[in-house]
Amino acid sequence: MLTAQNPVPNVSRPDKKSETGAPKWHLIYYAMAGFDLVAISFSLFINHQITDLYVDSVNINKDWAGRLAQYSKLTELATEVNRPGNDIFLTFDLVAETEKFHRAKADFDTHLASIRISNMVLKQELANRLNVHLQDIEGHMDKLDLSARKILTLFTSSRLLAGNEMARMDRSFFSLAAAIEVMSKKVQTLQTDNLFKLGTQFMV
Repeated sequence: MLTAQNPVPNVSRPDKKSETGAPKWHLIYYAMAGFDLVAISFSLFINHQITDLYVDSVNINKDWAGRLAQYSKLTELATEVNRPGNDIFLTFDLVAETEKFHRAKADFDTHLASIRISNMVLKQELANRLNVHLQDIEGHMDKLDLSARKILTLFTSSRLLAGNEMARMDRSFFSLAAAIEVMSKKVQTLQTDNLFKLGTQFMV
């Protein structure tokens, strides 16, 4: 029984304000750790994107560089087709120059066909644009081929007529070489445009 002589003990109660007002350091640590995880994840994502961009750009450059090499080879082969019709006036060897001509023409046709096949893997619109250039090149080669055959045929009977045909053949060759150059510049432009689009996609 409580009396005035035995007062109720003064039990100290926890300070409610101290409970709620104390900083919750563990929550701050969690927040900082979460921020670090987000930053690391974002950094890894960016690095992955940059790596993919680099790989794609290398593959694109490799593909277009290969095409430019094909066109350069085509010019070399056209030169060999044109050569016998000129060299025969120096060697006077009709049999040998005729054999060289047919062999060079076959090599040119084979290489041109391989370029057409390589265009089949491209998008239809792009392949069509490049094939237009190939048709132009093929047209100039047909004229060169016709003049070269006339030179070889006329050489034994009329050097004068053969010489006149040689001038036509050389003009056809220069037109052919110019057409290949136009196609090469077109491919260089396409290469630059594709790399630009690739970079734009990454920025977006």
